[in-house]
Amino acid sequence: MSADKISALVDIVARRHPAYKATCLPQSLVLWHFLRQAGYPADLRIGVNKQDGGLIGHAWVELDGQVINDIPDVRDRYAQVDLPSSVIAFEL
Repeated sequence: MSADKISALVDIVARRHPAYKATCLPQSLVLWHFLRQAGYPADLRIGVNKQDGGLIGHAWVELDGQVINDIPDVRDRYAQVDLPSSVIAFEL
């Protein structure tokens, strides 16, 4: 299955589940997991941005340097947090 199709399916389930509205982090974690299980070298990205005097966080997934579950310029909107290698190596 293509990475785009996996991303679309995760998005559909996240939007339509009646009891749970997935935010960016759980949705990105699930997509990252499914892509890795399918053999794609996906990267989980987490970033922060200043807003209203505080910090807001956001998560997305990249494949080969391309954002696949968010707008293409999401990297310009958030300062990326470097994840420790233990998190990157984690598999659900």
